[in-house]
Amino acid sequence: MFKLIASLKNGFTFNLKSLSKVSSGIIVAYAATQNAFGFRGFVKAFVHARYNDNIFGGWYNEGKFYFDSCRVFTDRTAAIEFGRENGQIAIFDLDNLEEIRL
Repeated sequence: MFKLIASLKNGFTFNLKSLSKVSSGIIVAYAATQNAFGFRGFVKAFVHARYNDNIFGGWYNEGKFYFDSCRVFTDRTAAIEFGRENGQIAIFDLDNLEEIRL
């Protein structure tokens, strides 16, 4: 599973409960899985996601695959607030394919 997910270099957001790709909403990562990369990061983010919102994401950047446990928001203001509370520098709006810098 790690190899399959790590091959998705353009990134992904997956709902572990429904076993489906998340394609709508504003994605915000938890601070608890900040800088989770490689196999250990995969496990850390996956376990955190299972015990929280069941949203697991990842992306490839500068030679490393990063993984996050995330929340999905429909309200931009709430997403920005959660992002700031979790020390994020940006969040991602899937509906508009837009990075929102915080």
